[in-house]
Amino acid sequence: MCEPVVYFFEDTKPYGQLSNFWPLTRPMRMHGREFATSEHAYQASKYIYAGAPAANDAYVTAIARAKTPFVAKFLGNQWLLSRYQWQMDIAGRVRDHRARGVRARPNWDDSRDEAMRAVLLAKFQQDEACRKVLLNTRGSLLVEASTDAYWGNGARSDGELGHNRLGMLLMEVREELAEAEKK
Repeated sequence: MCEPVVYFFEDTKPYGQLSNFWPLTRPMRMHGREFATSEHAYQASKYIYAGAPAANDAYVTAIARAKTPFVAKFLGNQWLLSRYQWQMDIAGRVRDHRARGVRARPNWDDSRDEAMRAVLLAKFQQDEACRKVLLNTRGSLLVEASTDAYWGNGARSDGELGHNRLGMLLMEVREELAEAEKK
């Protein structure tokens, strides 16, 4: 028998609480700062590490204060897209911070899962409503229904489905929280 599958992606749809773009009831605390969403916290994590340039602190603050999780993602990835005026404005901020010496964590790809797991654990420990939704999915496979081939189930260049790392990490966090509740 197959386990049920819970698909999530948009913060406005069922199970939106599982999305990193979900607006939290209260900002989550990590790294001595407050973040409106887990996306803000995850993107900021790229710039918080031992030996980080002093300029990174102001950049982390900029990410934490981003108006939306998408803007936080834009800043975190240091995208320089400039099709629209709002993108040009953010790209200008990215260039300014780069010129001041901002650098992402070396070997970020090797530590991104660990960083995401820490962000998810903090989110679901701190936000009771989100935690309830996550725990109510017990027994289900969680799948981020996005085009992202790493975090979601989006198609990869070889035609296979994506890795669904966000869904996998959410299931790990769900089990850890469920075990903690038993104690």
